[in-house]
Amino acid sequence: MSSVIGTGECRTTRIVCTARGASTVEEAFLLLDDEKVQLIYVRLPVGFGTFRRDKYVYVIFVGHRCGIVKRGKHIADIYSFKETLAASCGIAVTDRSSLSLSFLIESVRGVFTADLGYFSLQEVLEVYRRRVLDKLHEAPNESLMGSNTVEPCSIMPDGCYHGRKYTAGVDSTGLRQTALNLRNNCLVSDHAKKVLAVVRSENGDLDWATFEADPHVLTVSSSGSYGVSELVKHLPDEKWIFGLLRLTMSLRGVMVARLVFVQWIGSAVSLQPGDMVFSTMQSILAPFDHEIFLVGKRDLQSASILERCRHVF
Repeated sequence: MSSVIGTGECRTTRIVCTARGASTVEEAFLLLDDEKVQLIYVRLPVGFGTFRRDKYVYVIFVGHRCGIVKRGKHIADIYSFKETLAASCGIAVTDRSSLSLSFLIESVRGVFTADLGYFSLQEVLEVYRRRVLDKLHEAPNESLMGSNTVEPCSIMPDGCYHGRKYTAGVDSTGLRQTALNLRNNCLVSDHAKKVLAVVRSENGDLDWATFEADPHVLTVSSSGSYGVSELVKHLPDEKWIFGLLRLTMSLRGVMVARLVFVQWIGSAVSLQPGDMVFSTMQSILAPFDHEIFLVGKRDLQSASILERCRHVF
C-alpha cells in the first residue's frame, strides 16, 4: 500500500511524473525543487483489515526561485491537472520548511473528520506509519523511484535514506511546533484583533481582510464589505498577502457562512524563504473552512475563485 503515489512537475505544457514510490511522504518532500512548480499526490490510509480504506490528497509546491512567467503558467497547468485527480482536498505551499507529515494531516483534517466523525492526529499518524512499515516489510527494497528508472533509488546522497527504519508513533513535530511558537509570539494589535473578529462574525460589516506576510507582527493590509469582487482589487502585484474571506450562501432557506484562507503572490514578487511565513500565517488566521492559492493577475477572476470555493458549502 503506497503512501506516496507520485511527485510531478510542470515542463512547458506537460505534467511529468518525476518520482513515485511507497515510502513516507516526508521523503517525497525532500524532492521538491525551489526553482519549480510541483505536485505531490498522496494516499493516506485510514483503518486496518476489513475497515481499511484510503484518502487521496495533494500538495502543490511553488518554488520561491521559480521565474515569474513560468510560475504563473505552470501553476495554472498544475491546477488544471489537479482537477483530474481523485483527490478530495489538498494544500498549496511556497516554503519547504513548513512541510511535514503532521502539517499535511492537520491541513486536511476535514477529510478524516468527515470519514471518522472525529479527528485524532496521533491516531492518523500511527495508522499511517504502521501501513508504511507493513509495505516496507512486504517489499523491503521499494523506495521512491524516478519515472524513467526500473530500480528503486534513494533520494539522498550515498543512499543514506535507503532502507530507513520507521517507528510507529514517532512524529516529526519540530516544524509544526516552530510555527505554533511563532504564532504565539506574533504581535497582534487591537485593530487587527477587531478586524479579524468582524470578518469572523456571520453578520459582521467586513467580509474580507488581508494581512502583510509578516509572522512577527500581524498587520492589516486592506479590508472590505463587498466580497470577492472587491478583494481581488486589493491584491497588489508587488506583494505577498494572506487573508480571510467570508462567503455566505442560503442553504434550504438558512444563511450559512464559511471562512476561506487566501494566499496571494503577485507576479512582481520575489519570494524569499524564511521564518516559516506560510505555515505561521496559516496558524495565526486559523480556523477556517477552506483555502485558496492565487498567483498573478490571471487568478484574479471572481467567478473562478467562487467556483473553487463552492464545495465548501
